[in-house]
Amino acid sequence: MIIRKCELSDITSVFELIKKELGYPKITESDVRKRFELMSLRENYNVLVAEIDGKVCGFISTVKEISLEVDGEFLRVIGLAVRSEYQRNGIGAALLRAVEKTADEHKYGVITLSSNFKRPEAHKFYENQGYEKTSFTFKKYF
Repeated sequence: MIIRKCELSDITSVFELIKKELGYPKITESDVRKRFELMSLRENYNVLVAEIDGKVCGFISTVKEISLEVDGEFLRVIGLAVRSEYQRNGIGAALLRAVEKTADEHKYGVITLSSNFKRPEAHKFYENQGYEKTSFTFKKYF
């Protein structure tokens, strides 16, 4: 397995992961491509992919943020998915470890993430990786 920076040529695979594994049926490949292009222009975003035998089988995206409550900068995981046929093989854990390595190297205070209530298996996964449930996420759509 190789973990590397996501490239524009990976977007079809990332789109499929978002649509199928994360359950966003209304999203289009064009949406993902545009967002990735915007993220690529900003230093605080990062997208990594996991590749096995030339096939993208997972991705993780993060944003570096600053908060008044947290000492210094921190990372927020804003997307993580692994193809169902590759799950439970350490790919998600490896993607998280890559992000954790970045956080450690840059002395970020914490890594945060949200996970939908509908994904209890993902919650177990994050807890097994050492992440704690500390809050709820609230959203208001416009």
